[in-house]
Amino acid sequence: TGDIAIDVLFIPPDNRGDRWNMPQRAKALIDGIADALDVNDKRFLPTIRFSKPVKPGKVIVTIGD
Repeated sequence: TGDIAIDVLFIPPDNRGDRWNMPQRAKALIDGIADALDVNDKRFLPTIRFSKPVKPGKVIVTIGD
């Protein structure tokens, strides 16, 4: 029960990405993490961060404090 802190760091491959769209594009990733943990994703208390571009780009998810 209760909130689960989740930190999501987006590292785009280049400068073409739109920061407003990045979290929406990661929705399936977050749903998969919730399924793997057997929790409802509404419990996630997200922190969303963005890094400068680095090829090939990636998303780093940290769960918990």
